[in-house]
Amino acid sequence: MARRKTTRKINYKSPYSVDIWFERDRQSIVVSDANDITVAEWWDEDVTDMVEAGFFDGRNLAESVIRYLVDVKVIKLDRGNTLPDYTVV
Repeated sequence: MARRKTTRKINYKSPYSVDIWFERDRQSIVVSDANDITVAEWWDEDVTDMVEAGFFDGRNLAESVIRYLVDVKVIKLDRGNTLPDYTVV
């Protein structure tokens, strides 16, 4: 049986993108800046731990990751950069 792989890349109007990748037994969330430099990343159990601890919302994962990074002051969004404006590619 073939493995099921799901990949979603979220591009916000801000200079950050969120790459969400799930496979049957693997998971990854990578946040990159406009220069494609990794700002933050979580793999496997770390993704699960962040959702279970309530830091990430499993129903709105990409937005909650960006909100978390803003809250802990890893990234900063300018006034014109709003979270709901993103596209899935």
